[in-house]
Amino acid sequence: MQRFLACLNHIFLHPGKLVVGRGGENHEKSFEELLRVYGVDYTRHPFGQRRTPDFSVGGRAVELKSCLSDRVFLNDSFFRDDYLYILSAADTSVIAMGRDLYSPLELEKYECYHRELLELRRKYSSYERLRLYPRSATQFSVRGINRFDLFRKVKNELS
Repeated sequence: MQRFLACLNHIFLHPGKLVVGRGGENHEKSFEELLRVYGVDYTRHPFGQRRTPDFSVGGRAVELKSCLSDRVFLNDSFFRDDYLYILSAADTSVIAMGRDLYSPLELEKYECYHRELLELRRKYSSYERLRLYPRSATQFSVRGINRFDLFRKVKNELS
């Protein structure tokens, strides 16, 4: 786990080392390369390419999100409490456990929104050959986050 911590520290101190932008493929590849450089054992897409998490490191789920602005897309999902997240924007990286990224109010709002979205999907599930599928484009801003405290928590948990 010490090698993994060194790798995370590198990402935290040099956020530009991870490729950011639309889609996650290049972001994941640049992260994977850093894992190799640091000699970290990992599994990429342990449950399949279209399923979360992006990586498993030492039995810990690691999910990557990137953006060119200050908002990462969560799409139809929300943060998972026990996942380690690496949120990369153009000039910063936030490394935190899922449970530390949101407030109780934000979780409540998301859960209410998600219930309504599921109800819409049920209501409009199909009309003969037409299937309407309401989707979510949930976004999360990395602006204003105390990334230092969050990373300190991660280091304490992984040590």
